Amino acid sequence: MKIRNFLLITLIITFGYFFINHQNDEVIIDRKFQEALQLWDLGEQKKALNTLDEILIKYKKNDLTKNIYLKKLNFENIYFSRFNPYHIKKDIFSAVIQNHINEFFKKSNTYPDDLKSLNLLSEIKDFINLCEYEKYDDTKGFYINCKNLETKYNETNNTVIESLIPINSFISYYSNNGSSTAVFSETTSQISLNSNGDFHNINANIFSGYWIGYIKVEENEERTISISQSRATTKIIIDDKEFFNGSNNKELTINLNKGLHKIEVYHNNSWHSISLNILLNENNKNEIYDNNLINFFNKVKHINYEPVVVSIYQSSREDNKIDLHLKKFSKPIVLFLYSYEAVRWNILNPENNKIFAIIYSSHNNSSIKGDIKNVLLIKSNIKLPSKIKQKASCVGLSFNISGSNIFDIQKIIYEITSKNLTNFTGDYQGNEFIVPMFIVDEKLVNETKENLNYIQNELEKCEQINKGTKLLIHKG
Repeated sequence: MKIRNFLLITLIITFGYFFINHQNDEVIIDRKFQEALQLWDLGEQKKALNTLDEILIKYKKNDLTKNIYLKKLNFENIYFSRFNPYHIKKDIFSAVIQNHINEFFKKSNTYPDDLKSLNLLSEIKDFINLCEYEKYDDTKGFYINCKNLETKYNETNNTVIESLIPINSFISYYSNNGSSTAVFSETTSQISLNSNGDFHNINANIFSGYWIGYIKVEENEERTISISQSRATTKIIIDDKEFFNGSNNKELTINLNKGLHKIEVYHNNSWHSISLNILLNENNKNEIYDNNLINFFNKVKHINYEPVVVSIYQSSREDNKIDLHLKKFSKPIVLFLYSYEAVRWNILNPENNKIFAIIYSSHNNSSIKGDIKNVLLIKSNIKLPSKIKQKASCVGLSFNISGSNIFDIQKIIYEITSKNLTNFTGDYQGNEFIVPMFIVDEKLVNETKENLNYIQNELEKCEQINKGTKLLIHKG
């Protein structure tokens, strides 16, 4: 009898335990499900799908999660057909009309109820009903798909497409990765971004970008395309064919025939800052690659020129551009340009200095524009410091020296050119510089010597603290 009662009590307790746990699971699943629905409604489609995934991974596919599984399939269908830029095949008409929609938003702080109210060209307006358009909540953007309009336009119009789209520039638009929120659109002359925080109110680590435009090639030629990015994934499509898809930095070549070529770029960022630079370089007959600069300068040692150095870690502008305003030089100059991150150098030469050559290098690929007609461009791997004042710190058995000094930079330039460096321009970052920033005169030489004495004194203090133990000295 006692055994029977014991078994009965055990059965009741066990049943109660599973019943309570089942109820708890049901409550937790329902709470997470409601959370996912709220995220979706707030425009956080990717987070909503991740939340549904968490439920299904933990509780598997069963009676409790059946509705969640079906809702996930439904959400995925919407997400992959509309929000995820890697699953949307955009078209040039959608991009053009998106620009009009954003202009409408700027004026009225709301998106149009339909596309007929937009100020469109008549040949587009006549077929605007072929576009799929849906207006979301005013703060969450819209959905646009005009592939059918593009097909109809091509069938019925003889108007060249140049009248509708930018040539050698891009319609750019940005959004949250996997979401329709925070849509921003603009026309840009290049595909280049640099931001350490929110970009047009879009959090950097969930930033998505899309660019579409045409480049015009005057004759059949080979072009170099350079991709520089941080922690992100980029896809490049040229004339509807995938050219690049990856998360690495790359330099590739492509043969392009004379005429127009459509360029599309998709970019998904996954880091706290945004760094993207894509160069569609035209062939430059005045450009060479030379890793052995000493040989080059031995050949031109008879020319009376002055070396001019500009060194920087990165641009502070969102488009990675840096303007260099050249002062008047008494001699022809050879301009040395170095940056760590990809930079778009813009040379401004109002004094009409004779620029004999530009030596440029960077960890990531940079470009040079501006007043450089008939200037020899030499791409190299030379590295130049961007600071001419050093700092020191003593940490345990490590003595750390950061920065550099003008003597170090003079030594690098002299070993290459056999000429004395009399100037320097540099900083960690910036958007424009008057060149030169510093003249190597008695004042700068004395300041550098004082700085070196300071470093030596700090080293001796560090050695005293560590009672003569050999220190690890780090320079960088």
